[in-house]
Amino acid sequence: MRVRSAVWFGAASMLVAAIVAFASIGVDQTDDPEATGEQTVLTVQTTMPQLREWRDEVVAHGSIVAWHEATIGAELGGLRLIDVRVDVGSRVVAGDLLARFDPAPIEAELNERKAALAEAEAALTEADENAARAESLRNTGALSGQAVTQYLTRAQTARAQVDSARARVESTRLRLRQTRVLAPDAGVISARSATLGSVAGAGDELFRLVRQNRLEWQAQVAAADLPRIQPGQMAKAMLPDGSIIEGTVRQVAPLLTQNLTAIAYVALSPDVKPAPRAGMFVSGAILTGASSGLSLPSSSIVVRDGREYAFVLDRDSVATQVQLRTGRRIGEQVEVLDGVTSAQSVVLSGGGFLHDGDRVRVVTAAEQQAATR
Repeated sequence: MRVRSAVWFGAASMLVAAIVAFASIGVDQTDDPEATGEQTVLTVQTTMPQLREWRDEVVAHGSIVAWHEATIGAELGGLRLIDVRVDVGSRVVAGDLLARFDPAPIEAELNERKAALAEAEAALTEADENAARAESLRNTGALSGQAVTQYLTRAQTARAQVDSARARVESTRLRLRQTRVLAPDAGVISARSATLGSVAGAGDELFRLVRQNRLEWQAQVAAADLPRIQPGQMAKAMLPDGSIIEGTVRQVAPLLTQNLTAIAYVALSPDVKPAPRAGMFVSGAILTGASSGLSLPSSSIVVRDGREYAFVLDRDSVATQVQLRTGRRIGEQVEVLDGVTSAQSVVLSGGGFLHDGDRVRVVTAAEQQAATR
């Protein structure tokens, strides 16, 4: 009996020791942060909202066209082109010779009219002398008053014929000058229809000229944005190759187009680089002003259920989800109108994996790079 009692006493002692051991293990687990749900779930970098200047701008789209395009035509008809000196893309200055018609028919006509003028001048000389003699005999009775009047009238008629002949000579000289087609202004030839050897009609188009090589952007803007646009404002547009050009609003059209948009005419400098080409369709913006505001990198913003959020950290590195109200965007920067302050620490990236109340471990960018090597 004593042996059996000792066995049962030993077994009971071992059972009590096991219960105490398990109890102590349970106490230790409740003190572990991982057991309480406060374990670190993500390693993150942080940023703080920055105050920056935000430009107010109006988005616009439209074509690049010639500022003014001059049409250069033939002033004479029935003459053959014997010389064409420019082609599309040629740069010219005012007065440059562009083409020349055969002047031979006009020169022959000029010589004929010069001869007619000389004949009329000779007739005038004779008529003036006869009129002078008749006037001297008016009071002598040698000639009647009627005869004297006739001599004076013939002199006046001869003088009118000289004036008429002289006018015909000047008209022919003008036509002779018109056989030379000259540039009316400086610029670049944008089109050519003149063909060597062809016979053009009066008024036929020979060339087109982009005056002063100036282009402009016809930027279409919404009617609601018109009050914000004024002449003199700067504008930027992106060419098809991705390069940016700048210009200045020259004027705004007084009438709306059929699709209820307005056209802002943006003057581009002839020296703008890279050089745009007429006919390009580009997109850009007109800068209407500037204001200051907070900004965050776009990587720190999380979109959930159509709303934008960010995660801010407290002193214990616990993340709290806050809803944001955002505004303008420039590159990777987003304007924050409401939701955070400049003194708060915001999770820079990885917010999509966080939930409200998660504890994180904050590292610097250098530490993050070292950990990934």
